[in-house]
Amino acid sequence: MSEHRIAIVLAAKLAGDVTWAYQLSRQILDFVVSPLPVAGLYVLFRAGFDPKASPT
Repeated sequence: MSEHRIAIVLAAKLAGDVTWAYQLSRQILDFVVSPLPVAGLYVLFRAGFDPKASPT
């Protein structure tokens, strides 16, 4: 995972004075690495695939 982070940050830095690209890459990485999206997806998948929750 750290290789991807380094590549994205390096690409944003090499793009020149494009601070918006660097800031965007940092926000995306921070969101993906945080446990909140994983926990949210877990809850959604459990609710969607629970046999007791189906209307039949």
